[in-house]
Amino acid sequence: MKHLVILLAIFLTSSVHAEEVIQEEGVVTSSLPIVCENNEKLIKNLKEEYGEDLLFLGQNIVGPEDEGNVFTTVWINEKTMTWSLVITNKKENQSCFVGGGKLFSVFSKVIFRDSI
Repeated sequence: MKHLVILLAIFLTSSVHAEEVIQEEGVVTSSLPIVCENNEKLIKNLKEEYGEDLLFLGQNIVGPEDEGNVFTTVWINEKTMTWSLVITNKKENQSCFVGGGKLFSVFSKVIFRDSI
């Protein structure tokens, strides 16, 4: 899982900069299915429009300047079976909707104490 988060962070960083980016009223959109805006607006939208609740929060491993500021979250609505993947930079007050969809499975939790 740690490797997946690292690869996702690298992919997002390089992809967003490599694509044409359009910014309008604080919302950044690229040709990738990624939408970024201020933390509060994006989270409010997930909760109010989609009825999603936080399922997972993980601290990303990034450069030293962003250590402790970048997190990946997964939000779900158990009734409608929708889910959303969001990466947040607290220091920059920015969250990016990376992807989402319908139908999901939650597996039993496995915690590797050595990797925490």
